[in-house]
Amino acid sequence: MNLQPSSNFSYEERKQAVRNFIVACYHNQVRIKTYHRLAGFLSGDRIKLLCPLDKSGKQNHVDAYGRVTRTDRWYTDEDTEKYFEWLVAVVNETEDVKNDVVKQAYDQLFRFLYVMRDDMERDKNVQLVAPYNWQNLFISFNERLTDMQRIIDRGDKDTVEVLKSLLQLVKENKKLLKTLCIDSEELFGKATENE
Repeated sequence: MNLQPSSNFSYEERKQAVRNFIVACYHNQVRIKTYHRLAGFLSGDRIKLLCPLDKSGKQNHVDAYGRVTRTDRWYTDEDTEKYFEWLVAVVNETEDVKNDVVKQAYDQLFRFLYVMRDDMERDKNVQLVAPYNWQNLFISFNERLTDMQRIIDRGDKDTVEVLKSLLQLVKENKKLLKTLCIDSEELFGKATENE
């Protein structure tokens, strides 16, 4: 299914993958074979549930005298399917919840799709996450390098123009300094090294 943990994808990419999954389900292009792996995931408390969900799986442990010493509880496949369907209803906006719950529902569904990637059948043309377009990345990188080169070239050109102006001022100041020296010699006489 080519899904990765959600940290590699932006929220918009995760949201689009979930939307693609839901549309594919409506068109019978994706089918979940079992919720068993996801039930173990939920029973292991590896995610915070967004709504109350009872653990209907139950096993009593009894001692030699027939007394219940402890009871193990877990989420069954049916419990997990109910929760999964509730999340789908939330992202389809058929459940009345706050906006932050909708965002969390998208994130959880995306994570669940990754957990259950081997538990689904899908048509070969169904693509939940678009493959990474390396060509666009390199084109974008090339465009940024070109922009940086233009900025550097423009800076170099501006620097050369400033240096040309400074050189011109130095040339003009040489003439002015020579003129001032000549004028001062005429007025005050030529200065000697001893003075």
